[in-house]
Amino acid sequence: MAIINQELFLTKNSVELTIRSFRPGDENASKEFAEMVAKESYNTLKYEGMPDIPLERLTCLFTDYADHPVNLHFGAFDGGEVVGNLRFFQRNSNHPWIKHIGAFGMAVREIYWGQGIGSKLLQVLFNHAGSTEITRIEAEVRATNDRGVHLYEKNGFKIEGRREKAALINGKFEDEFYIAKII
Repeated sequence: MAIINQELFLTKNSVELTIRSFRPGDENASKEFAEMVAKESYNTLKYEGMPDIPLERLTCLFTDYADHPVNLHFGAFDGGEVVGNLRFFQRNSNHPWIKHIGAFGMAVREIYWGQGIGSKLLQVLFNHAGSTEITRIEAEVRATNDRGVHLYEKNGFKIEGRREKAALINGKFEDEFYIAKII
């Protein structure tokens, strides 16, 4: 099962966070996190006014991820508040040519940027992926997201290509980079 057991993490400014898998009971905290991230940044797929995932569906997602041997959904918690999350999934476990590929998306609350949380979440991901059949991890990052691009390159990702006009945000097109890391 893909579960990250609880571990403590000390941020660069000495805030103690808990890193662990999402589980039933975290639905409201997850929802509040998504709403805050949508207000703080255009660097994710979350946007203000985005329809909520019903709480029952979140419970099912947390359970489904916990029961899957590769897929993973975990976060950084400050008490009961989610301050960062990462969702990882196998691209296609049934296809013999691509079952070694995993993809992820992650976000960190703006007030926690620069505190090492993104790198910690990625290290947990790499440790997990290394215990599975995954040997390639992929994602997309907005080309204008300098902090995100730096974080991924610092953690071993390479830019493999550019998706032109991948997002239309407030009437302006944004490119995205394809990034990948071989583990």
